Amino acid sequence: MSHFYVAEQSDGTTESYVDKKRWWWMLSLLNPLIPILGIAGHFITSHEVWLLLPLVLMFVLGPFFDWLLRHVRHCLRSLPLVQADG
Repeated sequence: MSHFYVAEQSDGTTESYVDKKRWWWMLSLLNPLIPILGIAGHFITSHEVWLLLPLVLMFVLGPFFDWLLRHVRHCLRSLPLVQADG
């Protein structure tokens, strides 16, 4: 489900925007649960490695997926240029 926004500029023109990723923001509500999952995993299994879960998710997987999505987006953006050469 996407939302369509329209704004009128000061010069009288209108500008529109479609927010296609609006529901992805709901995932930010799960962010405070990450340390609780690590503590719960440690409580259930008694393995201290579960306490590393928040650190691994935030400092390893988060930047990796950020890099990966940025790289894929760059490759998809340059794809028409590669096909035109070809």
